[in-house]
Amino acid sequence: MHQPVRQRWAPPLRFSLALGILITIGGALPRAKNPQNNEPPLTVRVKGLGAERTVTMGAPFELKLDGKTHLVTLELLPTRRLCVPDACFEYPSQFTFEFDPSGGSKIWTLSGNDLKVIVQSNSVSVSFEEFAQSLASNLAAAGDGTIEWEQAPPLSVSGLNIAGRRMIIPWGKVEFRNNVYALLTRKKGKQARTFIMLQEVCDHDEETSQEVLDCLKLLGESLSPED
Repeated sequence: MHQPVRQRWAPPLRFSLALGILITIGGALPRAKNPQNNEPPLTVRVKGLGAERTVTMGAPFELKLDGKTHLVTLELLPTRRLCVPDACFEYPSQFTFEFDPSGGSKIWTLSGNDLKVIVQSNSVSVSFEEFAQSLASNLAAAGDGTIEWEQAPPLSVSGLNIAGRRMIIPWGKVEFRNNVYALLTRKKGKQARTFIMLQEVCDHDEETSQEVLDCLKLLGESLSPED
């Protein structure tokens, strides 16, 4: 069984409180003991009006607002929202994040256990076939030179015209399975500047992992035109 991705840093948390509310951080509540065989809980630092304290994610703590004490719990949402040129979508919050603006294209890489979600935005629009063939050539050159084409799982999103294909590239004892989608521009119709690829590396006879299926479902449910 695959273990959850270990985050490299604590996710940013944003707090918005109305002006005029007096904030006082109360005393610490008893902390539950953490068995040695369990992963330590995620902790965050809360700051406000010259005071600060460290609290455990998911555990209640006291917060005083205008003289009244309230129990407050910080919860980490299971997804994050990424906006790229032409679209926004959600992805699992435990995926690692990398951004590379070099080489004339902007590339975002979101990595899980079995899956990489790679978003590439180019400065100019190209046809989906041109992009797919260029990508296939680069990947096939690193493998045994062969490639199989299939229909990618469809993505139907209101306000977006999406083209997709699935390419399978053998590489020794494993194979790259790539679902590639193009966010076609409304004006030119058959061209795109932003492409989304879901890349899975697995054994030849291995079924698609649940992580890939879940991410495809999440992408289909959350993908929308750029905010």
